[in-house]
Amino acid sequence: MKRSGNILIMLLLISAAAISQPDWVRKAITQADSFSVDQASAEITLFKTKEVTLDNNGHTSTDVRVVTKVLDPSEKAVGIVRELKTNTISIRNLKGWHVSGGVVEVLSDVDVAEFSITDTKGYYDESHVMIAHFPVISSGDIVAYEYTIYDDDWTGFHQRYIFQTQEPVLYSRFSIEVPDQWTIHKSEWNLGEIIFEKIDNRFIWTARNLPFRPEEPLMPPWSFLMRRVDVSAYNSVDKGTMNFSTWTKVA
Repeated sequence: MKRSGNILIMLLLISAAAISQPDWVRKAITQADSFSVDQASAEITLFKTKEVTLDNNGHTSTDVRVVTKVLDPSEKAVGIVRELKTNTISIRNLKGWHVSGGVVEVLSDVDVAEFSITDTKGYYDESHVMIAHFPVISSGDIVAYEYTIYDDDWTGFHQRYIFQTQEPVLYSRFSIEVPDQWTIHKSEWNLGEIIFEKIDNRFIWTARNLPFRPEEPLMPPWSFLMRRVDVSAYNSVDKGTMNFSTWTKVA
């Protein structure tokens, strides 16, 4: 009887561990307490990382982690993940957690859908948009996702990362690692206090404590104001590899 009780306790502990949020999510939630936000914010990016690794064949694997705190659930875009899927781009190992009042809900298959990019009659396109979201989210809830993007085409050479458009950001990091004899061409917009560093073959940009950006009269579109970086990777020795170091080489 005692042995059966111990087995039951172990199963319960394993089950609880399976549905609890991972440590990186829990840490982001803890750090959010000291981050003040504007009342107009719809959500806060507590933690977001995109780690790209490029191999010698030009294929990329990208590990993504994101934790957001929802403030205004009426905004349709909050707490949602959108990613492109094609015949060469796949999304794998997708996981998600919804934390509300200490209760953790795990993302299920029914919370993930794919939609065609075009609905033009008679037009076929293998590209789709994957959307993952939890059906019921309240103000103050935490939503987190983790997944890996695999790109087997030349499109992986080019990467774009948006640190912030308008909503506040507590922590955001983008990095790309290239093989030996490869390098990158980078274009940066409105990065300001975002820190850049290079460690071995990995190029890293890190943003911390970016406040809410209010709309102002006669301001340009947000597409001109977003904090972002564009990166093109290329083999600096092998001239046979597609090279995007200059506009003339792109053309």
